[in-house]
Amino acid sequence: MIELRKDMVGKYCECCGRKNTKVWKFLMKQPLENNVRVWKGHKIYNDNDYFYDGGSSDYCHKCGTKLDDEDIRTSTESRGEFWGAPCSETIVVGYKCHGCGYTETF
Repeated sequence: MIELRKDMVGKYCECCGRKNTKVWKFLMKQPLENNVRVWKGHKIYNDNDYFYDGGSSDYCHKCGTKLDDEDIRTSTESRGEFWGAPCSETIVVGYKCHGCGYTETF
């Protein structure tokens, strides 16, 4: 039986705020279909020790606290010009949790 990666134990899922061990437990109960198990937006592929979530960062990875807009860190990147006007794009580069102070950089 495959076990959750040791560095993921005790941490929380960034898309739903559940403990990684709980998500893992429910994923392992799901039937294996086309080499993948699926539970509430999480996926684990056969013979893998890491599950995949929705890819969002709505919850702190360390404490599971729901992140506020103020917690999200952004950066602005230039995209050149459009008809002579400068254009830029705002990129999410990480977060700092207001609950525990944990900082994550992407």
